[in-house]
Amino acid sequence: MDVIEIKTYEYYVFSSREAMFFVNTVILLYGANSAFIGAVWFKKDNTAALDPATKNAQGWYTLYYSYVDLPVIIDMLRNEKPVYLIFDTSENSALNARISTLQEPVGEGEQ
Repeated sequence: MDVIEIKTYEYYVFSSREAMFFVNTVILLYGANSAFIGAVWFKKDNTAALDPATKNAQGWYTLYYSYVDLPVIIDMLRNEKPVYLIFDTSENSALNARISTLQEPVGEGEQ
């Protein structure tokens, strides 16, 4: 299982990709020392099947979500700390890739 803390991110919404691609929104993820971790693509067509998450030869990850999930992911990146990219193939050989927090106390940071 790969667990990488996301330190910073970039968020793009392209106007030029609508006709050519199923996706036009991406969040680029960076870890320690601004090292590129991977990309989270959002598909606008909620009826289209999402591509499986991948890890390429360079060690970068690509995750796909439905466009309706974009506010949830952005909210997590903006308001939770720490946030991780978790890529796990150990659970019965099934891929489990996600953007996630780890266990934290209830009400943490709420004042």
